[in-house]
Amino acid sequence: FKTKYLFINNTIGSKTALKRLIILKGHLVPTLTVAQKYADVTLDDISGDKLKSEIAHLAPSHQDNILIAKQKFCEYQKMVKRSGWKLEKEIKIQGNVGKLWSNNDKKSGLNAILRRLEFNVPIKKAFEFFKDEIAFSKLNDNLKESKVVEDIGYDTSYVYHCFKGNLVVSDRDFSLFKHCFALPDGRFAIVSFSANHSKMPERKKKVRAHADLSVYLLSPQGDNK
Repeated sequence: FKTKYLFINNTIGSKTALKRLIILKGHLVPTLTVAQKYADVTLDDISGDKLKSEIAHLAPSHQDNILIAKQKFCEYQKMVKRSGWKLEKEIKIQGNVGKLWSNNDKKSGLNAILRRLEFNVPIKKAFEFFKDEIAFSKLNDNLKESKVVEDIGYDTSYVYHCFKGNLVVSDRDFSLFKHCFALPDGRFAIVSFSANHSKMPERKKKVRAHADLSVYLLSPQGDNK
């Protein structure tokens, strides 16, 4: 079966806040929500003629995926405004404490997970960390394999992730398009979604999962930028 995912993350200044939203179709999962400090970014703010000029040298399929990534970021902004978020539990990642919320939309059958964490790291350093696949993979103990399959420049790449299975569930792997970019208001976003690539065919003994959207949103907090 295919599971539909949506991930979101948010980072904050003197601390960096990490927010992650996951949407699973047909599965109940937890998530978190935060008071809105920033106005929504519009598609025109992060695309338009300037962007098209900057990526004109890339293959048409790469250009299309970058534009899709921008659109999906706008979708994310709508998702976090859904009502009905339920606090599930506190979480800890590498000593950093955060919270995890869930949202079950019975009408659409989608369930969402959102996490928020704060790190005592300058935002630009955090952004460089999340762009780095090798460094990023160390955050998740269940991530069995993570690699860049093709780096196309413009902070954009095709990446492969494989997560450990267990006695009941096989390993799950993802073929992803990953685009990293700065927002006009000083925040940074890392957007990923499933995309086919000739060097990432489905593998034996692994179930190819589908990620509809993964967003890490990094937001400065306090005076530390």
